[in-house]
Order: sequence, then structure tokens, then C-alpha cells
Amino acid sequence: MTKPGRDAAADYDLAVDKRRRLAVKETLRRCRSRVLEAYTTYDQNLGVASKVVALDLELAAKVALKENYRLTFTDAPLASVREEAFEATFRGLCPLCGKGEVSELDHYLPKSLYPEFSMLSWNLVPACERCNDIKSNVVGVTVDEGRFFHVFYDKVTEVEPLLKVELVVQGGVVARFRVNERLPEDVRVIASFHFDKLDLGTAYAAGAAIELLERFDAIASYHKFGGASEVERFAKGSAKSLRSRFGTHYWKAALYDGMVSSADFCSGGYQLLLAG
Repeated sequence: MTKPGRDAAADYDLAVDKRRRLAVKETLRRCRSRVLEAYTTYDQNLGVASKVVALDLELAAKVALKENYRLTFTDAPLASVREEAFEATFRGLCPLCGKGEVSELDHYLPKSLYPEFSMLSWNLVPACERCNDIKSNVVGVTVDEGRFFHVFYDKVTEVEPLLKVELVVQGGVVARFRVNERLPEDVRVIASFHFDKLDLGTAYAAGAAIELLERFDAIASYHKFGGASEVERFAKGSAKSLRSRFGTHYWKAALYDGMVSSADFCSGGYQLLLAG
């Protein structure tokens, strides 16, 4: 996704103008220069928490800034912030998991910890309900600990797929997702944090079970026509097609890579999809 091209200062001034209580307006005006400076710091440091220090503000300012987020709700004065974020997603898919349907805005740096960024469009990431709930106030603080991918700043394009999949064929078929261990170390650390904190292994495994069942008849037909090699060919074609439409790191493409690598599945183990 592309970073929103909004005028952050204009959004802030509109928020001040739309607040009804004079005391709140004055509070927001007093901290305006510091907040706009923080916006610049955020942008320069790509929203990375370990490099962005939260402003030391009085309680009234923190409350007023946090409440500005309400102005981005549907039919509110800054609803366009939300609308533009949703429209920028690819086919309405959550950019945090690539699986769920976008329905909410997640604060990349949580507004409870960074109220100054509560309505900053660069900090508002469209997300599905699941990812938003799980991410909550979690944020990576140190470089070694890792952090979530920032969909507006992190462009992971020149590396191998982020995900690897092993299809376990034993009494059934289970797709085990993991982060690709061959990624560059800096990318792997972020990918692992993102994957683990959002419990994407569980989400993708559930989605994989449905995907494989829906493709069962096609897989069976390919196997009947040409055996394991034909199932492999089908899986390779599916992975390639999905990447051309959804990108290198799409979770379903990784699933079909796992199918290619599973001799047990391709040679007939797929039939265990119907077990139980």
C-alpha cells in the first residue's frame, strides 16, 4: 500500500475547528507545533516505535488528542481518512494478514501510548477485525525484539516469499505455516514478530483447510489424469497464478508451494482431506 498523501497539518487544524468545547480547542492549539513536529519525526523514522518517542503531554492534551480519532468515523468531519484507507487496500483484503476483510482502522503506534498520532493518516492502517483485536496495544520496542510490518513504509519486494508451508499427511492433512528461514536477517526478525504476534499460523491453517477442500475435486482429477506429477504441475500453476494476482507473499501461494513439495500429498495423500 502507498502512504496516504493527505495534508496532516490541515487534518489537525480541521479537527481543532470541529471540537465544540473552547477549552479542548485551546488545549489542542497549544500542543499543535509539538504534534506536527512529531508527525515529521514519525515519517522520518518510518513509524518505528524504537525511534519514535511519545510526547510528554499533560493529561488534558492526551485525552483531547486521543478523542480526535472519533472525527475519522463514518459521517464525521474526517471520515475521508477512513474511506481513503479502505479504498487503498487490494480487493478489500486486510494488509496485515492478506486473508480477512478490511473493516477497521488499526493504530500502528497505539493511540493509548501515542495519542498524538491518533488521527494521523500514516498511522492508521486498514485491518480486519481479527488482526486489529489481536494487535491491540502491542508494539515492538527494540530492534532485536522485532515489530509489525508497516504497510505504508515496508516494501518487502526483493526477497523470497515470507512464508513456507509443510503439508503434514497423517490421518488427515494439516498445513503448517512458518516464516521462511532463508530471508535476510532484518526481514526475518520483523516477519517472525508479525507472524507470531498475529497468530497467523493458526489463521492460515484454518484457511488452508477450506481452500484444499474446495479444490479437492480438481486435485483428484489431475491425479487421475497423470498421477503425482500432474498434481505437482497443477500446484505450481496455482502458486504462479496467485502470485501474479496477489503478490509474492500471498499465503495461498505458499500453500500451493507446500503442495508441490509434498510427495505424500501429491501421490494420493490428498484423499485424507476427506478424513473425519
